[in-house]
Amino acid sequence: MNLIKKNLLLAFFALLPLKGFSYQFYAEAKVGYYRFDDSTLRLIFGDGGPGYQAELGAIFCGCFGIALNAEYFCDSGRAFIKETESTRFAIDRTNVYKTHETKVQLTSFALVPKWFFHLNQCFHPYIGAGPRFFFLDIKNRSPYVERHVNKFQTGGSFTGGAHIQVGCFFLDPFIDYSLVKMSFSKKKSSTRQDRNFSHLLVGIGFGVDF
Repeated sequence: MNLIKKNLLLAFFALLPLKGFSYQFYAEAKVGYYRFDDSTLRLIFGDGGPGYQAELGAIFCGCFGIALNAEYFCDSGRAFIKETESTRFAIDRTNVYKTHETKVQLTSFALVPKWFFHLNQCFHPYIGAGPRFFFLDIKNRSPYVERHVNKFQTGGSFTGGAHIQVGCFFLDPFIDYSLVKMSFSKKKSSTRQDRNFSHLLVGIGFGVDF
């Protein structure tokens, strides 16, 4: 949590006006198609769903930007569970005895430096990368795993897109990739299992400069 506070303070001071530098603030809301990398997560929650972002940023000297980004994803699915003699937990869609409802909420915050390329007055592509802090909440109805799981993990965020200006407003077609892995233990077992929660978000943003 101290790391988060330090980065939020850094973002706050970075967004303050700097004497001798030109700057411009912007605020943006984004929506897109959210898809997990992990095949097991896609089996449970489907191939994808809507993901949401809100972003506050500043652009200095027309080319260097820094943004504070918040992302949210929520979905419900069904875990395909079977019991065998060798293991009590397995995922197998071809030989299913029971299905159990599960719900995931993944919230994250990122501090992302960006570099803008001003090709003309209306079209400004950008790229960026920075740390992202993930808060995972899972609720299960399966007796073979923990019923309620909360996790915090640090990962990375990579982004690209373009601000298409229309006066003081802009559209932002974008693609974001978030990289994070989390570790889980099975119920009544010391065995730990890593799960890849990395994901892709492709969509459109709507913003305003001020």
